[in-house]
Amino acid sequence: MWKRLTKAEYVEAVHTPRRRFERLHLRGSMVSLQRRIAAPSYWFQRDDVGEMEGKYWRVSTRGTVSLFVDGKVSALFYLVGRRLDTCTFAYHLTPAELDKAVLVLERTGLARLIVPAAQWALREMPEQRRAVLEGALRRLLKNRRAEVSKPGRRRTRG
Repeated sequence: MWKRLTKAEYVEAVHTPRRRFERLHLRGSMVSLQRRIAAPSYWFQRDDVGEMEGKYWRVSTRGTVSLFVDGKVSALFYLVGRRLDTCTFAYHLTPAELDKAVLVLERTGLARLIVPAAQWALREMPEQRRAVLEGALRRLLKNRRAEVSKPGRRRTRG
């Protein structure tokens, strides 16, 4: 059965998150999806190889851990040895993808890296990406600062 959609209905349907499943089960020609999984799906991946001036290198003391959210690199964590040096959000994200990356960082206990990653991205982002992502990054930073300065929170010196 076909149903004609308006452009607004189409855009909403395309951008609405869909349920995800671990298995596709076939019984004859009947299909069922089983084992619903949480959205967004994510994983971390370490890389220590790269190219510089036409030469290829493996530098085990300088690695990068990439956060993939829904199959797309969303954040990068730069290492020196096994220590975190700096981090950033990927510059090619859309505002909706940035929101998913923030959600994943919160879920994985890495919320303290959200502000430094946003600050780095704002500082280092190529000019051609600014129109797409700068506003979302600035809103993210503003909201994070507002959360920290809420009344009733006490800070102690360490």
